[in-house]
Amino acid sequence: MGNGEYWYAVCCKPRQEAVAEENLQRQGYLSICRASGSSAAAKGNGENSPNPFFPGT
Repeated sequence: MGNGEYWYAVCCKPRQEAVAEENLQRQGYLSICRASGSSAAAKGNGENSPNPFFPGT
């Protein structure tokens, strides 16, 4: 990161990670949303999406 690049952590609303990532990319930012392999489908609601590593409270 010695070439003038910076990184930031972003806090967003629960289950709005995809919206936040899309908005950042639309503005020209490189975004990385880390998620775990467990999914909401295991909880019985039928959705199959990974959970974020750092969920909000």
